[in-house]
Parts: sequence; C-alpha cells; structure tokens
Amino acid sequence: MTSPIADASPSAGVVLDVAVASAVGLVVGLVDDDRRLQQFATLIGLTTEAIERHGGERLQLRSDGLTACFELDSAHRAINSAIAVQERQKLANAARQPRLGIGLAAGPVRRLEPDGAPVGATVDRARWLAMMANDGAVLVDIDTVSSAPLHQIRSAAGAAGGRTALGYLSEPCWLPASPQAPIRYYEIVWDVTTRGLRPDALSSAARAADASSSITVPEPDVGSGWKLGWLRSWNSERQHGLIVADDGELFYVDDRFLAGDEVPPVGAEVRFRPRPSLIEGKNRVAAMVVTVGEGAGGSPEPPQARTGDHAQDTGALTYAGSTRGDGEE
Repeated sequence: MTSPIADASPSAGVVLDVAVASAVGLVVGLVDDDRRLQQFATLIGLTTEAIERHGGERLQLRSDGLTACFELDSAHRAINSAIAVQERQKLANAARQPRLGIGLAAGPVRRLEPDGAPVGATVDRARWLAMMANDGAVLVDIDTVSSAPLHQIRSAAGAAGGRTALGYLSEPCWLPASPQAPIRYYEIVWDVTTRGLRPDALSSAARAADASSSITVPEPDVGSGWKLGWLRSWNSERQHGLIVADDGELFYVDDRFLAGDEVPPVGAEVRFRPRPSLIEGKNRVAAMVVTVGEGAGGSPEPPQARTGDHAQDTGALTYAGSTRGDGEE
C-alpha cells in the first residue's frame, strides 16, 4: 500500500471547515438514533450543495463535518457559502437539526496523494476556528478578510437592515492555543447578533495557552501587518487607483479591496493590509482599505501629496496589475 504524500506544489486558497455538534457520536454509533443519523447525512448534502454553488470544492468528509476549498480570489464566495449554510441551519433548527460551527482560513494548501485530502497550517487554522465556534458562528482569520471584497458579502438579515460592508465584521479578536499559534480572527455578523465561541472554548484555550487575559484586542496597527498611506489617485470609470504607503511604496487598489462601501477621497489617509501583486513583478495590492482621516489632518504629507495633479488616472494603472476577475457573486 502506497503511503500518502503531500503535493510538492501547494496552492493559495481559502479553506472552509464545518464542525457538526455531536456528529462523532452520531456516526460511530455512540448514539443509536437513525433519525439523527439521517439528519447528519442531509446536513452534509445541503452544506456540500451550498459550497459547490458558490464555487468551492468539497475535499474531505469526516465523521464530524467536512473540509472544502475555494480559490483565493473567491474569498467572498467562501464567506457567502458559510452564511448560506448557517441561514439554512437557523431555519432547520426548529426541527432539531444538528448545529454547526464554521471556520475559514486563507493561505497555502497542500493535498495528499492519491485522495487529495487537504493538509497544512491553513487547514489546521480553519479546523481550529470551526471547533471553537459556537453554534451558528462563522469565524474567519484575518488573511481571509484581507482577501475578500467585503462589499460583496451578503446575508438576509444584513440586506434587510441595510448593513454596510464593515457591519458584517465583529471586532478583531485573538484565539489562543491553536495547534500552531494564536489566531487573529473576525466573526462574520450574518444575523442580527454574533454567536461567539463555544462556552468552554475560552477557558480550555486559555488553559492550554497558559493565558488569562481577554482575547479581544485593540484596533490593529502598523505593527500587526497593517500599513498606513494615502490615496494618490482613483479612476472612477475603471474603479481602481494607487496608494502611497508611508514608506514610499506604491500599491495598487481597486473596488474589490475596499473595506467600506465608499471610495476614499483622493488624498485621504488610509489603512490597509499588503497583498502580493496580481501580476508577477508589478505593484503589490492594498487590501481591506479603510479611510482613517483626510490627509491634511493626519501624518505629514509625502513630498508629492496635494502638490501635483490629482486628476483621475485614465489608464496608467495597467502596469500596476489591473487584470481583474469578474468580481461578481
């Protein structure tokens, strides 16, 4: 029998992990209940359908849930598929359906041969978030949030309430004692309130990490992977522009990478997370861009700021990596 080996060429993606409450007992026979076993099978089928409908691929079925993967540029679809699953479960829970938590993480993903089972740190993060998530919760790591065009995230409750893009995110939190290291994550606020972590998650995680402080952290700063800069230009027709970081590096941005619903005004100070360039050798991308103030009231002006022509670009961004996917749900 050939031992499984990892694919030598991992690809970047978004891993979605579903953990079903008490599913292990249902499957291995600790609970002898044919009705609940049928509920579990139905749940897996409906969850798989939602994942595939949003462009994902189910990679592994476990006795307590499943693991799926999406392309990195489909991070918003991965989040929307998780929302769709939880919305369906909320309606089904009146019939005492099994409950579940969902975790998402972005990064390199390896697959074992020959069955294609996913492995690696990204898979572990998604699994840990799903295991710690309370019933109905969708927990996503910061790399998933940074990769997603937040204005394309939708839920029924959010649409009914006119929720903004940032309204779908909880405050940033830390989850200690993962199998690797503490995970910075957000909860997706798909309903009228958050679900949080399992009742015993914080205590067990804190004990394992020998930590006693709260996992809620302050607003992220430059030291935690964020950069500050200002919007140098914006092409309203093509919906893309350029950001100059405080260290002088030029970043590409388009409407997929704005955290809010409005484009920051040209010259505004912004905070963002760097991402690799869309085209090899071109400018890096500014993701999760948030306006933090009009430039005149923030940090000192860069030498070029507000002294040159800020007319909107008319095509000069082709070198910056402006090749785009469809961006539609």
